[in-house]
Amino acid sequence: MQNELVMNLKEIVGEDWVLTDLALMESYLTDVTALPVRPKPASDVVVVKPANP
Repeated sequence: MQNELVMNLKEIVGEDWVLTDLALMESYLTDVTALPVRPKPASDVVVVKPANP
């Protein structure tokens, strides 16, 4: 992910709300899709967490 984009997102929503570490965002990148057909997430993903669960 481009550093400028990540920095801009952190400025807008706050650093605590932007995830770039794949290990921390894995729960946001999966759903109930069966494992054999579930696509692997791209390596250049950023997650902006919602304010409310």
